[in-house]
Amino acid sequence: MKKKVLLDTNTVLYALMHNLLLPKKGYAISVLTEIELHACENFQKLITNFTVYPINKKIKAKAIEIKKEHKLSLDDSIVSATAIIHKQMLITHNKHLSKISNLDTFLITAWREEK
Repeated sequence: MKKKVLLDTNTVLYALMHNLLLPKKGYAISVLTEIELHACENFQKLITNFTVYPINKKIKAKAIEIKKEHKLSLDDSIVSATAIIHKQMLITHNKHLSKISNLDTFLITAWREEK
């Protein structure tokens, strides 16, 4: 199986807004994304086969480190920490996250330009 990728909240929202069909396997989200988007139409259907990562002690510690070092929002820090701890690429629209060391990012702007 291919390595999973972590989808940022803005990426999931983009997929929902554009009615994108995503493969059933290979995606993960932070529980934070699930909380933020739980009321969106079709969200639960979209994430049926996604892995949802809870916030554990390692993610909490890494998020605190990222928040202090990069002065990011709590949301961005937690999602970035989740990707780092689980060794997954983060697909996001937030260019500023690419500055975080050990975080492999794929910018959704690049995704749109490739089409």
